[in-house]
Amino acid sequence: KVEELTLLESYFIALVRMNLRKLDIVLIDNIFDALNDDECNFLIEFINKTIIEKGVTTVIATTKNEIAEKFNGRIVKMENGSIQD
Repeated sequence: KVEELTLLESYFIALVRMNLRKLDIVLIDNIFDALNDDECNFLIEFINKTIIEKGVTTVIATTKNEIAEKFNGRIVKMENGSIQD
């Protein structure tokens, strides 16, 4: 049952379902804050291998620099609503 899934399982299923569709862009908004390090690393590896490496434009919002640095591709940082170089 959906109500019995862990947070990690819920996120993983959502990412798998999204991956089955032919999307031009994927937005992932701060899903890592409530997960432990192992769970974060599992999802980061899955996102890198199944979404980003396929060439899908992926925008990931996170408040943690150490998570952002684990993703393949360009990192754009924002501070007070402005893009930082």
